[in-house]
Amino acid sequence: MSQFYTADPHFFHTSVAHERGFASPDAFVDHWCAIYEQQVKNDNDIVYILGDLALGTNSFNAACDILDKLPGRKVLVYGNHDACSPIHSHWSRSAYERALKTFMRCDSFITRKLAGHRLMMSHFPYGIIDGAYATAPRFMEYRLPDMGFPLVHGHTHGTEKHYSPNMMHVGWDAWSRLVSENEIVDWLNALPAPDPQLSWQVQPKLSDGTPAR
Repeated sequence: MSQFYTADPHFFHTSVAHERGFASPDAFVDHWCAIYEQQVKNDNDIVYILGDLALGTNSFNAACDILDKLPGRKVLVYGNHDACSPIHSHWSRSAYERALKTFMRCDSFITRKLAGHRLMMSHFPYGIIDGAYATAPRFMEYRLPDMGFPLVHGHTHGTEKHYSPNMMHVGWDAWSRLVSENEIVDWLNALPAPDPQLSWQVQPKLSDGTPAR
């Protein structure tokens, strides 16, 4: 089983497709799917999509139809453009119910243990970093606080792969492909070990030394 990470596909988003050099949104979707199928070979593989699958309910549902035909198990971390995201006052029940059929998990953020680190996954980066098109930082109330954990994220549409040592940007515009878990592990292994004095960076243990659950 292999695991992969990506963000900001923006299926059927005309302006984003043009900015990426494609004549039409459909041309980009075809390209994205071709790259995906080159990397994801097994139905047991896991693909984390860190937000902004598509813009609007109809496009989101159509994107799910496409993902259903691709191999691998998919996980969605909501982005600000996803109609099923709980950040929206106009939250779409249709998109939410459709997401639950396509994705084995949908969340606003995810944390998991990897290479000795507690890895955070969110659509948004830490701090005030935003896309070049933004006139001011947005969605600050939905961003995780930087407490020292390494973070993989999307959102910015920049070509930068690292905005700081403890952040890895896995967005499509930075990589033009999915990021493998081996690449994530290589990055984590190059980071300093978690400081044992910072209790929020290590898994709590019981008095007998076993991990708390």
